Amino acid sequence: MINNIGKDVMKYKVIDPSDDHLSPKSGTLPYGTTMIKGKVWITFKNSMTITLQIPILLSSFTAIDGRGVNVHITGAGCLLVYQATNIIIHGLLIHHCKAQSPSTVMGPNVKVIPLGQIDGDAIRLVTARKVWIDYNTLYECQDGLLDVTRSSIDVTVSNN
Repeated sequence: MINNIGKDVMKYKVIDPSDDHLSPKSGTLPYGTTMIKGKVWITFKNSMTITLQIPILLSSFTAIDGRGVNVHITGAGCLLVYQATNIIIHGLLIHHCKAQSPSTVMGPNVKVIPLGQIDGDAIRLVTARKVWIDYNTLYECQDGLLDVTRSSIDVTVSNN
């Protein structure tokens, strides 16, 4: 995760808690995780609750940093790290995530991706590498809180 720093990292601030999963607008968390190519460090302007219609897929080299504010993420599926590397998830409150029927989502690097059934975990890692999940509060999700599957490696879960 040392590659998530440096002058080539785009700093992006979330100012809008809305969720349009196929056409994310600038200022939202889905926009920061899917529409910005390259390394991105995401922060939040103020405390907010983001209610998801479908899970957010995280791109490689993405840091979501909730320090200094109370950011609640709730709704369908919550956060999904699928075949991505160098991810930091820090300081979020993720709860009441629900299972999701198969659907389509805007994925990393502006690609529309079909999703199968989503279980309802707070954070799900599928074939992910170099992931740090730190100082988050995870609770009351339909399936579980953290699901690390399909040969995900180099995953650190600390202080949650």
